[in-house]
Amino acid sequence: AEQLIDIGPIGLGSLLRELSSISPSLPKAIAYVRAPADHYLSAAQQLLRGGDEIRWPQKKYFAESLKTWRRALGENLVVRKFEAESMSEGSVVSDFLLHANLQECGISRKSQVRNVSLSAEAMSVLERLKGKRVGAIFLLDKNRAIVDRLRALDQEVPSPTKAQLRGSWTDYINSICTDLKVLRDEFDLEFSGVDYSEVGSPLLEAPAPMRELSVDSLCDFSAERRDLLERMLFR
Repeated sequence: AEQLIDIGPIGLGSLLRELSSISPSLPKAIAYVRAPADHYLSAAQQLLRGGDEIRWPQKKYFAESLKTWRRALGENLVVRKFEAESMSEGSVVSDFLLHANLQECGISRKSQVRNVSLSAEAMSVLERLKGKRVGAIFLLDKNRAIVDRLRALDQEVPSPTKAQLRGSWTDYINSICTDLKVLRDEFDLEFSGVDYSEVGSPLLEAPAPMRELSVDSLCDFSAERRDLLERMLFR
């Protein structure tokens, strides 16, 4: 679970004491870490699907949390890159089963549910709805129904634009994320496409001011397709 990474020393200590009642052996933990820019866009989608607003990129990126886990587990903490080309069979499930030594346990992968990402246009629709505050539309149950309907329309309407950060945003997020060097030097995580000479550089300005942070500023997409999705959503 994503929440476990930030459990903190006290919470982790409590968890390990609970687990020791099941087995005296120190447990093995496998942590998967995305490249910061990829994680930021994924988190933005999650926030929009929950009726929240996109947040400004952060400088810190799990290094301290991973250090907490390593102090507690030592070599029983395995840290992996969440990149298809780095994972067994290009799958996080296959990779987890491999590194958790569970391949021979007969665990089936057939029941996997893919977390289908929204297009950039669909992300923009959700953001615009948030701004309009249409009645109680973002009560949790209604928001889930809207997201499900929007995801179905996203499959139906041709030419979806895959949500990708503009290069300027990727470069900016990488430059402010000083944890990137810690992850490389202490956890052997070196992400492809990152210019490590620019990490921590104070010279790179944000592509847009904080007040203008939006899907429109983060991603390229078709405004016409976005408007069509929005019309179809409420027809």
